[in-house]
Amino acid sequence: MEKILIDSDVLIDFLRGYTLRIKDVFSRIEKKELDAYISTITVSELYSGQDVVSEKGKSELRKLLSIFKKISIDEKIAEEAGDIRRSHRVGLSDALIASTALSLTAKLLTFNKKHFQHIQELTFFSI
Repeated sequence: MEKILIDSDVLIDFLRGYTLRIKDVFSRIEKKELDAYISTITVSELYSGQDVVSEKGKSELRKLLSIFKKISIDEKIAEEAGDIRRSHRVGLSDALIASTALSLTAKLLTFNKKHFQHIQELTFFSI
């Protein structure tokens, strides 16, 4: 089964109702055709958004997050993220996301490919 790591921007769009681009991806996840992961960094970024100020927003987010496998940052991911950040001059969150995808040998699903374009080892999931 193909593994994908989903970046925060994709889920933010989904929560805001922009579902057309990723409708097929969610369908494939539900059918167990894709093995879908998110980083705990993504979880934190989503909980920091204005969309989850209300209990209703938090409840919707919890429901969405429940369909993904969560990957915590361990020392291996942190070390590789440090290397990526230093050598590719990307932000810490993006370096952690890239490192997580690499550690899983998963393709990254993001709408912000420009943030990751210099990380040659990284592969992307296209929709």
